[in-house]
Parts: sequence; C-alpha cells; structure tokens
Amino acid sequence: MTDDEPNDSAETTSLQTYFGQFLDHDITLTENAELHCDGADTCDNTCFEDLKCAIYDKSTPNTSPRKCYSFTRSTRSCTSTVTLRRQLNSITSFIDGSQIYGSDDTLSGLLREHKNGLLKVKTNKRNEDMLPENPSSAHPCKDRGGCFFAGDARSNEHIALTSLHTLFVREHNKIARELLARPGMANEDQKIFSEARRIVGALLQNFVYKEYLPLLGVELQDFDKYTYSPNVDPSIVLEFNTAAYRFGHSQVKHSFKIKHANKPAEYIPLRRTFFNTTDVRNSGITAILTGLVDESSEVVDTKFAEDLGEHLFIPEDDPHGKQNLAALNIQRGRDHNLAGYQSYFERYHHNVPDYDSLFPSGVPDKLRDVYGSNMDSIDLFAAGMAEKSYSTTPLGPTFRNIIEEQFAKLRDGDRFFYRNHFSDEAIKEIESIHFSSIFCRNLKISKIQKYVMKKRNNVDNHELNCDGQIKTSYDYDKLIQPPIPVSSHGPKLHTGPQQLQPRHDNYHKDFNFHPRNGNN
Repeated sequence: MTDDEPNDSAETTSLQTYFGQFLDHDITLTENAELHCDGADTCDNTCFEDLKCAIYDKSTPNTSPRKCYSFTRSTRSCTSTVTLRRQLNSITSFIDGSQIYGSDDTLSGLLREHKNGLLKVKTNKRNEDMLPENPSSAHPCKDRGGCFFAGDARSNEHIALTSLHTLFVREHNKIARELLARPGMANEDQKIFSEARRIVGALLQNFVYKEYLPLLGVELQDFDKYTYSPNVDPSIVLEFNTAAYRFGHSQVKHSFKIKHANKPAEYIPLRRTFFNTTDVRNSGITAILTGLVDESSEVVDTKFAEDLGEHLFIPEDDPHGKQNLAALNIQRGRDHNLAGYQSYFERYHHNVPDYDSLFPSGVPDKLRDVYGSNMDSIDLFAAGMAEKSYSTTPLGPTFRNIIEEQFAKLRDGDRFFYRNHFSDEAIKEIESIHFSSIFCRNLKISKIQKYVMKKRNNVDNHELNCDGQIKTSYDYDKLIQPPIPVSSHGPKLHTGPQQLQPRHDNYHKDFNFHPRNGNN
C-alpha cells in the first residue's frame, strides 16, 4: 500500500487533510500501553498472546526469521462487569476544542496565563506568538528542536499539526484582546477566557460542518433545523475511530511545501518532520500553513506515501527503522474486535446485489485471494479504502455513511453545539466567518482564497484580499449576548457569561462497537 508517485486531488488542499487530523485529536484518543511487544507471551494480555508476530516486515524472506513490527494493544476498560475487551476514549468526544484547551481542568489551567483571558504563548525571534515550551516532555521532539505544550499531547507529531495548534491559540488570544478592549472587561480574566473559548469552539464547529465535511460529500440533512436530543449518544463508535476516519492517511503527501515570503518554496520530506519542531521554529507557521493551502492533497485510495507506509515516526537518520501505518490500521481493527466487512455491507447496502459492484474492477478478486470467500473475514479498513468513490465524495459509500452517522451524532447529541447555544443573530455572525478569516487575522498574509480547504479556482474560490474581501472583524455585540437556553429537551444554561468546562458526562467513556465475535 505504499506509492510515492503523486496522485493529486482536483478538489482539496493539503490543509483539508491536516485539519481532519487536528479535528480527530479533538474527539478521539485511544491510549496504548507503554510497552514494546516482540511477539513474546508477556504483558498480561497487552501483546497478542496467540500471535508470535502480529505484524511482520514484508521485506523479510519467508525462509528467515520474520522481523516483527512493535505493536501493543489499546488500553482496555477494566470493570467487574466487562466480559468483552473494550477500549477507552481518553478525551472528550465532542467537538469542543479540547485539543486547544485540554480535556481536563488541570491541563486547561496549565495552558492559561490567568490574566486577561489569554492562553500562554512564547514569542519567537520574529516577534510571532508560538506555543509555549514543554521542557518536561518525554516525546522524541525533546531532542529534535524541543517540544511545544498544547491541549493535546500529539501536537508535536509533525509541522502541520503544530502550526494548526498555534493558529487556534493565536485566534483565541486575538479574540481575548478584542474582548478586553470592550467596556467593563478590565480585570475579568475568567469572563474573557470563557467568552473567547465559547466563540472559538463555535467557529471550530462551523468550519467542520460548513467547510470540511462538505468536501467529503457529507452534508447533514436539515442542518439549519437542528435541535439537541438527549437521546442521541454522541460518543465515538469504533468503526469510525478505528477504520473509516483513517481514510485521511492516504491523502498525505510525501513532503510539505514551505511557502516562504521572500524566496522560492522548499519541499521538506514528511519523515524529517516526525516529532521534529525545527522547521516550525525556523520557517514560522505562515510559510507552513500557506504551503498547505497552496498544495493539493492526495486522492483517497489504497496508496500511502512511503514515509507513512514504511517509516512511520522513524527518524530520518535511522536507515533501518520501519513501521507501516496501513498494517497498523488493519491490526488495530483486529485489536478492537471490529466486525468484518459483511456486517457493514448488510447495514448500508441493502439494495446492492453483491459487493463486487462497490469496487473497481479486479479488486474483489484480490480481496478473495487474501481473505477467501467469506466476506466477514475481510478487514473493514482494507475494504473501505478500496471501495469506489463517486463524483460527490472522495470516499467509498461505506466510509462515507459511517462518517456521516458519527458527525450527525456529534451534532445532535451535543447540548453545547453552537446552533443550540447561540441566538439567531449570533449564529448568523458565526456562519459569516470562514476558516480563511482566522488565516487573515493571525498570519502574515494579504491574500488567500475564501475556502482554504478547497483548491483555488477562478469560478467560486479565487484569491481574495484579506483587507476588505474576507471578514476579519467580529461583531461582539451579537456574539457575547447571554446564551439562549440549551433546548426544551435538555438542561438550561444560566444567562451569565458561559464558562465552558470539559463535558465530563462523556469523559473516559468506552467506545461503542459492533464486535466481530465473542473473543476478547
């Protein structure tokens, strides 16, 4: 599943790919045990005891001892009533900006200045606000430029994630400073912080549902008529987290385009950026984020960039290190006991006579060669990635349906969703703000297209001036009005400034799942 030959999307930018990952880190985190498994029967069921080599290096000859990739099982839910192995989501499953603010009060407090509603930053040599330093981090970034500190521990994974984290922290602080300038806001740290967080959370939800999901062909019906329902479970389902939402791995390009202001663009190999913050520090986030906007993503297919398919998180100076993301995804599905492909075929494709018609020519025969004739033996990730896409979506129908269902639940089951939580005029103000707005407000740019996750074109997404053509000022008279009651079906909010805390009603909740069989 590796191929370094480019296969550019005609519709989406690389920003869409990495915004998807940034969003994923807001809603899912499955912890793994801090162990190294070499196939031995150890680790108290943390390694696969019945598999001496869960994943092996395909370059190892069959006649020699197989070289195994390290693989540990996801942390399980341990209670007296649990009989099947269940996985935990370690963060809030809501789209609430937890990757910016943290998923618990302790982390949130550490990220704050506790003055004027601001989040902590560190100013660099170009007088730009960057994320604060994290000298105590045990991540590999400690020796590769130094680690930044953010609301999610994965913020140093590569330069695109670090840049997006920095962008949203800057936006929070810009809003906080604008609120501070309003009458009566002096010495109101908590009020300013809460209002700024509430606005940033609403903007994030707006970008997800109005700009990101439509590019996947996911447009929820009756979006403007939404009402909160306490009967909708907004927790993350395993088939979303463990298979469908991993489609973005195939969109990753083998390099990052760094769009410098005063010299030609350069291309940095993906592998060089794994847990390495040097290029963020040297180039700044403007050059990185505008490079993502300027570059196409890859199409969704079964091909992965070589640095993901062979060298995931392996340092550039390690010539022998190997780790295969596609193999890890398949094995993770088995670890999480996902149902086979047939279960999802039966759920979503009642009117399809056989599964051959969902795939490009030749693919069903390849699946049968690997898995045999039993459809329920086929791993969901492998089949979902191989399905044909259609003109309205880059995804195959099974993954598109899983993703649509999940995001409908994240909206309908969230009593703090912005359309349930703001007045009508505030909603109009929020939806008049585009992702490009926070680019113009926080980066050193003068022009950009309106929809930054969509490829620039001369029809409906041409380049616009930040000054006058893209909205860069917010109407706080509308945005900071007292929030409306959440809904007639759910709990009421007080009418003072809303202090958003992590939604502990869904914190550390088990993932929902449909098991493949009765094994743990």
